[in-house]
Amino acid sequence: MKKIILFSLSALTLLATSCSNEEILIEKDNNVNVVDVNVSLSDFFSCYTYNDTKHGISVAEDFRTFHSDYDYYIHVRTLFYNDRGNLVDSIISFVSTTNAISKSVKLAEGEYTVITTLNFALDDSNEESLWDLCDKEKLSTVYLQCAFSQTQFSIMSYTSKSISVSSENKTDVKMTPEPIGALGYMVIENFQYKSKTSSSTIADNGVREVAFYCQDKAIGYKLDPNATDKYMYKDATGSNTWYYLYSFEPSDFDWKYFQNNCYGYFYILNPKMKAVFGYELEGDTGFNPYGEGSYSINNGQTYLAYWNWFKVGNPYFGKADNNHWN
Repeated sequence: MKKIILFSLSALTLLATSCSNEEILIEKDNNVNVVDVNVSLSDFFSCYTYNDTKHGISVAEDFRTFHSDYDYYIHVRTLFYNDRGNLVDSIISFVSTTNAISKSVKLAEGEYTVITTLNFALDDSNEESLWDLCDKEKLSTVYLQCAFSQTQFSIMSYTSKSISVSSENKTDVKMTPEPIGALGYMVIENFQYKSKTSSSTIADNGVREVAFYCQDKAIGYKLDPNATDKYMYKDATGSNTWYYLYSFEPSDFDWKYFQNNCYGYFYILNPKMKAVFGYELEGDTGFNPYGEGSYSINNGQTYLAYWNWFKVGNPYFGKADNNHWN
């Protein structure tokens, strides 16, 4: 048995106290220069194009309908830090298309670091962003923290750029954020479960949850381009602490006998991680591990976590393709 911790919003309470998504409001004198900013949204989720040909599920299609079906917006943040590392202005936008957006700010002459991030929001308000902006006043401290469970809509993109602003030259800034982290796609097949309300004599194998877990779960990303360690992790309580990446429960799918073709998405922020499949039996306080491994995660990649209860050998976790179906 291995000890598990379910990662939830309550675990973020202390970290979230310094987080805010409000636009920065500053006093501007009259002798400032216009800076035009163009942000491309084309790379936000366009790389997640895996098509599950066996089950007829398209990752790209699930993302394409993000606004019409899910009423989500893309939350675009652009932050401006001066040469002393202080935040002096920001641009906050909520858009429902993947077209580029253009806006302007006014800055004094000088050197600046510009940072742009993209993520989803539940609506067009700062309070409903899927990522919180934390400790934003200083470049050395600012980071994004995943505010909700890490689902397919927790994907995030980021870029930074150094610029010079002067009264003698027009300043145009083009930002193209690139994906940070990866998308996980989990498929579970042929897990036996007999409903307790069933009158069937088929034996109940006691499985009450099937999941994919990881250690050292990353939950935050430092925005300073010079940060040496950009990832922030859930507080670990020991080498045997595991956190859910994704799980299935019989009550979620009304499992009876053998449940086929259960699938779902999860977001992976970790650049490296130790992960394992597992199942919990009724009355367990931990899980039974199966197929533990260590993995390097490439930004913008889609990974497949596939487990067929009847398949001989370990379950599969790796680059998503259609070569692993039983």
